Amino acid sequence: MSFMTKRSNTSIRLEVGISQSMQALVQAGQLAGEVLEVNQRVGYLVVKTPLSLVPYRNPATVRISLKKVNNSQTDVEFASESFDGVIGSGAAGAAIDKIIRELERILG
Repeated sequence: MSFMTKRSNTSIRLEVGISQSMQALVQAGQLAGEVLEVNQRVGYLVVKTPLSLVPYRNPATVRISLKKVNNSQTDVEFASESFDGVIGSGAAGAAIDKIIRELERILG
């Protein structure tokens, strides 16, 4: 059996300021998994999300970076990686999707 690291990246623009974006992303991260690290000064957080069917296998680590565009917009970049088997579970991309879904619910 072969194992490999899978990666996924995406970026979005939020129509809220950087402070509100950070708070919402921390909440979304807590709902999607476990927030491992938060650095508000730099605009960075790390979330570990479990696989829904088998939580202890193939968790994905999502690094989220925020960049202020102006007072009412924030660019958010997601970089996720997971350690999958041959077939893979798509955990890296699914983790980002999960956080974005929670974020949409929080921001309405």
